[in-house]
Amino acid sequence: MQLFSDDVLIHRFVPDDGNSCAAVRVTHRTEHTEVVNEETVCPRENLRRSLRQLLAALNPHPDHIGRPALYLHDDVIVLLPTATHDGKIVKMMWDFTTREWQYFVACKNHNASRWYVLADLELFEEA
Repeated sequence: MQLFSDDVLIHRFVPDDGNSCAAVRVTHRTEHTEVVNEETVCPRENLRRSLRQLLAALNPHPDHIGRPALYLHDDVIVLLPTATHDGKIVKMMWDFTTREWQYFVACKNHNASRWYVLADLELFEEA
């Protein structure tokens, strides 16, 4: 089970009357699976919920593959022993050997861009 940001199309709905709308539609390009979420007033949270629903729909083994704590396009802080780096999750993959999600984080410092596990990451939340 894997999900790459290149395989996912994200659309924000804009009503014809011009009012703001927080609804988000997520479409997987190769699987042709589409999810729409408009449960909250926050587009970022609707995106996370849409990605959660998309992963649930694409999950071939829901009894073996757990739900991830982080999702594509999440801004994270990589916690390394000697430094921290800011980055964005661009790929997710379930590792059947360790039975946990792995996340490829594209960091501003390209030398730190690589696969990480949840223990190495912290979700960056703006105050």
